Amino acid sequence: MTTEELTIEVLELKKAVAELQRRVFPPPVVYLLHHAKNLDEEVDVKLLGVFSGVEKAEQAREAVRDQPGFRDFPLGFHIDGYTVDKCHWTEGFVTV
Repeated sequence: MTTEELTIEVLELKKAVAELQRRVFPPPVVYLLHHAKNLDEEVDVKLLGVFSGVEKAEQAREAVRDQPGFRDFPLGFHIDGYTVDKCHWTEGFVTV
């Protein structure tokens, strides 16, 4: 086997290993806890934290729920999951 053939084989093997790792170990998901409230013509959004699980995000929400500001807008909390290393906004936007 030539050096070039060996190099190609090693590269193909690395690709196969990477694909197997992707299938066996999918990228982790993180959970963002944020709070939003409407202010006349604007929306005030606060990112409270990024968590490794929904339960931890819920615990953080409970810890601040009764704090000034948050208690006045109890429906403003949102927890959203995001896969790491993935673009979650793939289209443009329009300013109105």
